[in-house]
Amino acid sequence: MFAHIIGSEYNQRQNSWELVTLPTIGTAESLVKGAKMLDYAALFVIFFLMVGIAAAIVFLGSLPGKIARQRNHPYPVAVNAASWIGLATGVFWPVAFIWAFLPVPSRSTASSAEAARPNVDTGDLGGRIASLEAAVEQLKTQVEEGTS
Repeated sequence: MFAHIIGSEYNQRQNSWELVTLPTIGTAESLVKGAKMLDYAALFVIFFLMVGIAAAIVFLGSLPGKIARQRNHPYPVAVNAASWIGLATGVFWPVAFIWAFLPVPSRSTASSAEAARPNVDTGDLGGRIASLEAAVEQLKTQVEEGTS
């Protein structure tokens, strides 16, 4: 048994000094078992800290991509790739996070090429095409007469 001496005190009845000890802890085997339990508890805490850190990394890496998909961003795959690369390098993750929140242009039914064209009256296109074809045929006959 182990006893830890913490000091001494004077015993007036016996007129002598006595050692003051802590209560007995137990045998050496029980101390070793207690130390092993503390080792297991520390390993348990370290394991769950590592799992928590891994979960936080996965959450942060996929966050800008999820935001971009929810906001119908035109390039959600690029935002997701930039966030994972940025998480690994520490540079592009904030850029990807901001990029995911940028305003998305509204997508209309007309394509951008059609939207860039000026408004043209298409009511008499058939007649205009017919007159242009007649003018081309007339020019062809003039060229053929001039060369022969």
